[in-house]
Amino acid sequence: MTTITIREQSNHTQNKYQATVSFNKDEFPCTINNPCTNEQASDLEWYFKKYPHISDDEDQENEKKAKSIAASIKECGIQLFEQVFCNRTLTRRYDQEKRASIQCIEIIGSPAFHSLPWETLHDPDESQPLALDIPIIRQYTSATKVLNVRQSPIINLLIVTARPHRENDIDYRAISRPLVNSLRQASLRVNINILRPGTYRALKNHLSECQNGYYHIIHLDVHGALEGNKSFVYLDSAEPENRAAPIEATQLAQLLVQHQIPITILNTCESGKQVGLTETSLSGKFMEAGMPLVLAMRYRVTVGAATYENLVSTFIR
Repeated sequence: MTTITIREQSNHTQNKYQATVSFNKDEFPCTINNPCTNEQASDLEWYFKKYPHISDDEDQENEKKAKSIAASIKECGIQLFEQVFCNRTLTRRYDQEKRASIQCIEIIGSPAFHSLPWETLHDPDESQPLALDIPIIRQYTSATKVLNVRQSPIINLLIVTARPHRENDIDYRAISRPLVNSLRQASLRVNINILRPGTYRALKNHLSECQNGYYHIIHLDVHGALEGNKSFVYLDSAEPENRAAPIEATQLAQLLVQHQIPITILNTCESGKQVGLTETSLSGKFMEAGMPLVLAMRYRVTVGAATYENLVSTFIR
């Protein structure tokens, strides 16, 4: 199986990025410009965040707008693809292997490099974006600090659910129930623990009772926010009079790294959203702290999409 690696080579200048594309042992240079304008980026926000919640009986203008944005997504993806695969030798190699042996596409670089719409990558000869057939994995240049993962015949999973808005929040088990059911139906050996209550103190105490490296995956079914240059995860409050306990993402990530947990699933809307060209995303804070692998969402999604019924099984397998 082949991994295609797109790696930033230097700091961006005037929206241009120097990069290399590695295909097996061969490496090819390329120059990449952001194919999306600020207006198109704003349209993407509307398309993925607001359009799914518009009812069918609303005016037709929204339908026309959605179709136009969908077409622009494809156009941006094709432009990005043609900039990456600009070398004829590389293009021929890609054509030979794309249907059989491309395992994933890795994107490695700075926060600015990750602000490019990589998930839109679109082969002009195909009907849908590459991301629907080939996993796209993002990596930061920070070093991984989780090094001593314990070998185990079973996957140890910890689920942390927090509903700080209580009666105004989604159902407490809306995400965890279908997740647990999906894992039980899969032919996987998974040991599932659910943290009670979903507070930072309870999480810290629970992890201190386990040997470092015990958990392979932590699933955080929580809310999050980006405020200025800081990112927060909202857990349940240990104080009865309070509803939410904001925990800095870096603080939480350092706790998980300390206990040698290699994989974090952030079931948190916009947890993969890049903020500007210099500030990183919520998931980026976990990567900067040394977490090897984080699964996150770039946009706000519906509860149904967030259940991970198929995604988690594929992810773990």
